[in-house]
Amino acid sequence: MRNGVIEMNHIIGIDLGFAATGIVIYDITADKLVKAVTVRTQKDNTRKGLRTADDDMRRCIEMVAPIRRCLEEFPGLVAVELPSGGTQSSRAARAMGMATGMLGGILGCIDRPVEYYTPGECKKVMTGDRNASKAKVEGAVVDRFGSAVFGKTKTMREHQVDAAAAVVAAMEYGQIYRVLRGSRHP
Repeated sequence: MRNGVIEMNHIIGIDLGFAATGIVIYDITADKLVKAVTVRTQKDNTRKGLRTADDDMRRCIEMVAPIRRCLEEFPGLVAVELPSGGTQSSRAARAMGMATGMLGGILGCIDRPVEYYTPGECKKVMTGDRNASKAKVEGAVVDRFGSAVFGKTKTMREHQVDAAAAVVAAMEYGQIYRVLRGSRHP
């Protein structure tokens, strides 16, 4: 913090999900990804009689701390890949709504600038194709950033890769990044 103003040295990419949320930290000045994590939650199948709503709330609470920790440790613009809807399952739509509300609450509490991108926008910025396969997106992300920071397992890496694509979308499409970049180069 300088003169009471939070320095925006990072773009925090988030691929938001209920079962798994990928987060990557891009250092603007170093022009590289410096951290990648996947926050995972699982349905509790051990307790009979546990209401779905109670279990869903537990899962949201489990997501808050690691997401907030990343956002507080690395001040900057937040770029979120957020589906625009269209899911065929009411359960999936409900879970996504809960995760979105949880993230909105965190962002409101720590006052970070945020921009949202659809999966199609993230795929297009990486590959030129809004309908690109996950493998093609991952290849483009690894070409851009290397693979050292990403998780070793497919389930960890796929969410981190989507979060990295959101970072690139913010750099290519985002208004906030343009302002930040312009303020660094008069």
